[in-house]
Amino acid sequence: MVLAAQPVSDDSALAGSARELEELTENVLERAREAGAVRADLTADDVRRLVCGIQHAVQIGDPSSVGTYVGVLVAGLLA
Repeated sequence: MVLAAQPVSDDSALAGSARELEELTENVLERAREAGAVRADLTADDVRRLVCGIQHAVQIGDPSSVGTYVGVLVAGLLA
């Protein structure tokens, strides 16, 4: 799960790191789902895309708004 708008191709030098990060993220999400802390339908790919959206919003807007964006994202992840 490299922070990119689209998945990293298998021939990329980052492919192994991307797979490892996605697996780790999915493991954390699974534990959070089991605890009832996050939405049951949330995937590691969803998290990657949402974080990329925040990164894009900060790039084109006001960087001081990052706290607001992250707060909205976290509230949306909760069960």
